[in-house]
Amino acid sequence: MVAMAIPGILYKEWFWLAILLCLMATLSFVRRKHPPRRPNESKFFDRHKQTIRRATDFFLIACVVLITCPVLLISVQSIFDTASLPRLIRATGFEAYSVALSVMLMFWSGAAGFMIGQLSTFQSNLTERKRILLLVICLLPVVFMLTALAMDVAGLRWSIVLICVGVSWPSWLVNASAIVTGQHFYRRLWWIMCRLRLASGDYPDW
Repeated sequence: MVAMAIPGILYKEWFWLAILLCLMATLSFVRRKHPPRRPNESKFFDRHKQTIRRATDFFLIACVVLITCPVLLISVQSIFDTASLPRLIRATGFEAYSVALSVMLMFWSGAAGFMIGQLSTFQSNLTERKRILLLVICLLPVVFMLTALAMDVAGLRWSIVLICVGVSWPSWLVNASAIVTGQHFYRRLWWIMCRLRLASGDYPDW
């Protein structure tokens, strides 16, 4: 019974809210016991901040490439598979492949938007062009969702909408603040942590 109940609880909002509250309480306790380091104690990060930033960007770009390559291969394979189907069922096969491909692209664009929004170039000096680019990236899952809904998928429409919401919210969480206010999500988060006395000082620019 316990094993069967574990997956279900992961879908409960109150479960994740309880975890968040526990983490905040733990951080508050740790802060009281171990105050933040003084600026002269973070010389290592100041000295290597460029290396840390480049390594982080390289890791994020590598992740985007790793999830993009299989999507491209599957897309090309789907085209050939559809073309090789008998003429009588080619239309039905094309529709099924299109819906499946659109759903896969929703997952891809949601994950890519989440990682691209964390690149260092989008964490400072957010020009209007950068904000528009982030907005376009965040809207890609919606475009693929509308493509899937344009097919005759009676009975699957609500599921497709829920999938789009599920894969889109991490990207919007990271990028919405940058798009709307011009300040990155992590800067806003740092401000909230300072208000809650979980951190102090200016946002670490590295």
